[in-house]
Amino acid sequence: MKQETYYYGQGKVFLAERDPVTGMPGVYRWIGDCDALSLALEVESFDHKESYSGQRASVRRLYTGKEGTLSSTWYDRSPENVALVLYGQAVSVAAGTVTAEKLPGGIVAGSLVALAYQGVSNVVIGDLVEGTDYTLYADVGSVEFLKTPEIKNGVAPTVNYSYGEAVNTSMFTQNARDVALRYEGVNLAEGGKRVILELYKIQLDPVSAMDWINTDTSLSGLETSAGVLVDTLRADDPVIGRYGRVIHVGGSL
Repeated sequence: MKQETYYYGQGKVFLAERDPVTGMPGVYRWIGDCDALSLALEVESFDHKESYSGQRASVRRLYTGKEGTLSSTWYDRSPENVALVLYGQAVSVAAGTVTAEKLPGGIVAGSLVALAYQGVSNVVIGDLVEGTDYTLYADVGSVEFLKTPEIKNGVAPTVNYSYGEAVNTSMFTQNARDVALRYEGVNLAEGGKRVILELYKIQLDPVSAMDWINTDTSLSGLETSAGVLVDTLRADDPVIGRYGRVIHVGGSL
């Protein structure tokens, strides 16, 4: 009698850029803590009903299409992960200095002004005095004015400061990217046997919701979805396939 095989898994999810010519994955990058990964496959079909028995019974089912969807929850909000789900680009900003940055018009007591950079230091706003004329929030690069600044000779005060390095991630500045996915799992229901899921070509959808304020007792995850696409650059190999494969490491039929 064949022994049952059950699955209760955890593991690591990796993504890799695909070579545009060969379709082969490059270097894989671990996306960090991912506590949900679900693959759903569907086919498009229609039934043909016979017209000779008087019962209009279905006698053929014809398949006209295949598609798959991958759902996952990411907890690691690294710039690389955020850039993928925002269709953006993560760019490193080197530390530097700013001279004579202009302030917006209409500043009055109680106004908050955001500087162009963050992690600021050595801030000088004309002849204004920190703590008397304004409050500086150096880490986020903003200034709250405690008094309305004077306009001298028709010129508003400007700001000089130094700023630290940062990473800026844009939104909707990139097209959707095709990537390869590799999941290296541990089947805890079968004594820790290893299982691998490979999807050769997926395209992530933009994140549908990205929480920034939390009031419950759980961390905020990125709920992601991706389309599973056929890799037309691969040969139609019955072992490797053109969509993906599941590998039971050390298994046998």
